[in-house]
Amino acid sequence: MKHPFQLITSNKAGDVLFTATKNQLQVFSVTSGQLLGSWVDDIDTTESLRAKIKAERERQLKENALKAEKEGVQPKKKRKSNNSEPKIPTPGDGAPTIYNYIRSLQLTPQEEHLVCTTDSDKSCIVFKLNFGSENCLELIKRQPFPKRPSAITTTTDGSTVLLGDKFGDVYKVPIDSQPPVEINSETDPVLGHVSMLTDLLLVKHDSNEYLITCDRDEHIRVSHYPQGFIIKSFLFGHEEFVNTLLVPSFQPNVLISAGGDDYIISWDWVKGEKLDKFDIRDLVELDDSHLAPSKFQNANGDLKEISVAEIKELPSLYAIVVLVEATKSLLVIKLDQKTG
Repeated sequence: MKHPFQLITSNKAGDVLFTATKNQLQVFSVTSGQLLGSWVDDIDTTESLRAKIKAERERQLKENALKAEKEGVQPKKKRKSNNSEPKIPTPGDGAPTIYNYIRSLQLTPQEEHLVCTTDSDKSCIVFKLNFGSENCLELIKRQPFPKRPSAITTTTDGSTVLLGDKFGDVYKVPIDSQPPVEINSETDPVLGHVSMLTDLLLVKHDSNEYLITCDRDEHIRVSHYPQGFIIKSFLFGHEEFVNTLLVPSFQPNVLISAGGDDYIISWDWVKGEKLDKFDIRDLVELDDSHLAPSKFQNANGDLKEISVAEIKELPSLYAIVVLVEATKSLLVIKLDQKTG
């Protein structure tokens, strides 16, 4: 069975297409269709999972032994019928392959590097682009993280990746060929939320840089960068999770946000003010796949939920494109050139 592209992006000229399929990257020339480069993530996640399980089992056994010693309890002799070792499921021989799916894909502003993240080994991967070689993708860094990456962006000079994880922290990864560093509890994040980060943007205003982040709750936060502990403002107006953010290149003071609400919101993020709210529920066709889970369902059992997956810009039309999950339509919305 063929697997579809789960991610695509292109360069600014629109003549090179970058794609991700499961654990594989492919780069194509749009004009000729030629394959310019490819890369397959051959990390054996099954073996790494077994190693983690073994380490966890040893940790639990040591912890149990120390606890027994502290309480003065003699450890019981093992019997075949009563094994006291912690029961942690381990993938056995013949288990299905665990693919290290590629979850995000982004070019640096200068288009000299391609950055992606993987899920099973929780890594940020950086490629140098060289279209003069037979394979344009040159792997220069693989930086593992303790928690799964959930959102990425890069600095405007293309020197650093900013990565948000499922625990709400944002870390910096230098774009270079230096060996990866250990990220642990001693590593200081740029900033932190209390729930999983879903998107982040780095923007400029009056020569200052700001990091705009959103999370699985209804929070949007504007922080100074790199002093992420200095908060410029919070943007309140969403009632459900916020999934995607966009600052249009043609209106850099405006922020568009959307997620699980029936509407999208435009903000003046510089002033910290809400500009407008645009309802989209009546514009998309919802079917049974949008029915809310039973614990969130209403008494009639007919509540259908919306989830905006992504917002993109159309600069030549002064418009944005809104993609709603599990629908067959794209919403093209024109922005007011004065107010946003």
